[in-house]
Amino acid sequence: MKFAIRCMFLVAGTLTFVAASTMDSRFVGTWSYTITDTPEGDFKGEMVIEKSGDTYSGYLQNDQGQLPFSKVKVVDGKLIFNFNYEGYPIVGTVTESDGGLKGNVAVEGEQFPLVATKK
Repeated sequence: MKFAIRCMFLVAGTLTFVAASTMDSRFVGTWSYTITDTPEGDFKGEMVIEKSGDTYSGYLQNDQGQLPFSKVKVVDGKLIFNFNYEGYPIVGTVTESDGGLKGNVAVEGEQFPLVATKK
C-alpha cells in the first residue's frame, strides 16, 4: 500500500512539473506585436522570447531597431519583461489570450495595451 501511494505522488509530481514546463514554454517564439494608444502613436514589430534551461531572454524588433529585454520571467502565468526606451524603464506584462498574448506596457505610471500573435 505504501508503495502504491509513493508511486501516485511520484506520478503526480512528474505531471505537475511537465505541465508547468509546458505552460512556461507557451510564451517562447516569435510574435507580431502592436502597442497602441501611446503619445507617440502605435508601435508594431516582432517580439522574440527565448528560453534556455530556466532562463528567459528576448527583445522587441521594429523599424527603429532592437530593444533587448534586461529581465524576463514568468510569474503566476504572466510573462513579465523589462526594457528601456529612450532612457525610460518600461515593464511589459502579458498573458495568453485566445491563442495570442494580451497585456500592457507600463512607463511612468501610464499603461498602454499590447497584443501579439504568434508567427
